[in-house]
Amino acid sequence: MGTKELYRLLSLKNDVLKDIDIFDPAKKQSGEWVKVQTLAKAFPNVIANNEYDELNSEFVVYTLWDPPAELSIAMKHDPDTNWHKLSVCEIGGKQCFTVLCKLAKALLILPHSNTEVERIFSNLNLIKTAHRSCLESPMLNVLLHISSRKNMAEFQSTEEMRKRAKNLKK
Repeated sequence: MGTKELYRLLSLKNDVLKDIDIFDPAKKQSGEWVKVQTLAKAFPNVIANNEYDELNSEFVVYTLWDPPAELSIAMKHDPDTNWHKLSVCEIGGKQCFTVLCKLAKALLILPHSNTEVERIFSNLNLIKTAHRSCLESPMLNVLLHISSRKNMAEFQSTEEMRKRAKNLKK
């Protein structure tokens, strides 16, 4: 059910999602305003209609802008680092690229595959075996959460978690 819902909400065959590559720092000079405009219109909840002119202006400045050396080095790593650095960048005491960064950051968090969903289902199949078929959703959620933790040495249980665990035993 979860994977089908993900496909329904974010069709991975959607051509609009292919335009996200415009936010790759290596493609900065391409100046493909059409891609940015298409993305902004495809996600109207991110950019308001009254922000399109500002978005266009920021994109033009961005494609022509030669950043200072310290910022330029930081921007060559990956799109996430690039757009974070740009979101806090100031030119002449004024924050620049606010609308463009808002769009880029909103779109870069979109899942580009169903890998994470598949990983969760795989973990669920490892946890809920034939011998553990009586486990109910609350306990499965707890076990999935614990199995997804990368470093269990840092795990800190809260009072609420302990109370919920006691209630599960009853």
